[in-house]
Amino acid sequence: MFWDHDIKWAIQAVGAASIDFRFSIHQPTVGYRSFKEGVSTLKQVTGRTQRDIQRYLIPLISGAVTSQFVTALRALMDFRYAGQATRFNQVSASRVQAALDEFHENKDIIQHLKARVNPKGVPIVHWEIPKLEFMQSVEPSIRASGPIMQWTADTTEHAHITLVKDPARSGNNHDFEVQICRHLDRQARVRRFDLMTAMVDARVDFRLGDIEGDEGRGDEGGDSGKELLDEEEATTKISSSEQLAAHLNPVSKKLFGSFRPKRNFFLRARLLKQTPSAPLPLRIFSDEVSGEISAFSFVRDADLKTLTIEQVSILYALPDFRGACIDFLERYEAKTVSFVIGGRRGNSQLTLPFTKVRNWSRFRIQSKTYFNTDLLTDPHTIFAAPPSADWEFGRQNAAIINIDPSFEWPRSSLEGEASIFVELCFTD
Repeated sequence: MFWDHDIKWAIQAVGAASIDFRFSIHQPTVGYRSFKEGVSTLKQVTGRTQRDIQRYLIPLISGAVTSQFVTALRALMDFRYAGQATRFNQVSASRVQAALDEFHENKDIIQHLKARVNPKGVPIVHWEIPKLEFMQSVEPSIRASGPIMQWTADTTEHAHITLVKDPARSGNNHDFEVQICRHLDRQARVRRFDLMTAMVDARVDFRLGDIEGDEGRGDEGGDSGKELLDEEEATTKISSSEQLAAHLNPVSKKLFGSFRPKRNFFLRARLLKQTPSAPLPLRIFSDEVSGEISAFSFVRDADLKTLTIEQVSILYALPDFRGACIDFLERYEAKTVSFVIGGRRGNSQLTLPFTKVRNWSRFRIQSKTYFNTDLLTDPHTIFAAPPSADWEFGRQNAAIINIDPSFEWPRSSLEGEASIFVELCFTD
């Protein structure tokens, strides 16, 4: 519905030239598509492109249209994202319906601005949209049968490619059903053979305890009993699929998914803390204050080395950099946990224990998913680069940080959080 309605309403209300200009000057974000030519002339787009446009749309049209129009589109977007949750309770299910109700309360502004038009540009004065009417049944369905994502067609559509289309292309265009079944049968045999050889190579043993009749094997002879004992000690006992996947060699890990596993900054941070020879400060570490909700990764060598405090202040256009450092050290020594908004002046009578710093222009951050903190998100790159020939005003990315320790994400949602621009990453 987004591409057929929401984006069309925004283009009509803001103007094609204006919205294209706003998208074209938006700072590129690593991992997401940028639209240097705008979006008004796009015809066929992928689902990923639509998701990227949704991420930018609301802030980019703010100020160009009335707040009521922005509220209507934002409510529809909240409804879509909230409805795709993997689990619900009474509160989260009510939020889905509340977002839809908020859209209906503000939708009249869309017709008032003549943003809803037909292909000929004639305003449409009704709301007979089948997908919009279908949304009325989402919240009752969630309460009756659970998350609606369990009924998604994405799984079957992907299976149609791997189980039907790919095997069909491998045949000779005759007897498709027979050849597809034969192809899948042979694939299954290959996987079972690969799995068995990998388990033998990894010396995997699925026994949870001693097998009956094996207790006296080591009493028959000293040397032979010792050899059997050593063999058992070398055997890995496995009791779950997760343990099995962890012990198989990298060649056989393709049986369980991607060749390139997702990076785990949390695990690497814990391993580095246990390594006495690791260089300090650690380049990979986790935020222990918030309960390891986020982990950070820096490259080994800083981009800008041994700059003085004054040089950093000039390069990054941060005249209060020295005062900010003094304020931070004072609060750290006093164990004061608070967040200061605005310029920092610092105590003029104090001096910093360092005169030079090393600066990084970027780092990567990884967090945990909202609904299951045992699962990790994909790492994101955060820039904190100074002005340069390519970036006249520097390249900084926004982030959300906790400013009130009494609130903890994800239980507190975004309460106690603040949006910031990361302008500088440094160490002494």
